[in-house]
Amino acid sequence: RDEQKELGITAGIHRTGLETKIFSTITGEVESNRPDPVLPTIGAYGSVSLSSRLKINAEGQFFRLDFDRYDGSLNYMRVEAMYQLGGLAWVLVTLITPQSLIRPTVTS
Repeated sequence: RDEQKELGITAGIHRTGLETKIFSTITGEVESNRPDPVLPTIGAYGSVSLSSRLKINAEGQFFRLDFDRYDGSLNYMRVEAMYQLGGLAWVLVTLITPQSLIRPTVTS
């Protein structure tokens, strides 16, 4: 890290609260499940000042799951540009790309 740039890595925990219900209109039965997984994530971040008024920041967090019959991933990436108009006024443009996919593995 210096005054122009910064680069680092992160490690953390991702927790998702999820409730699933399946209802049968024929039998009236209801099956529900409420998994509350706490899963590890890794990531990286960085920033660079291109001038005294323009700064670019980026961050990414990544998780990959391969457990029993489930596999998938949870990814989050953010890129932002900050431009100082003057004094304390800034313009911020952010691109965020969350993506998640957890699926059961089908075996024959």
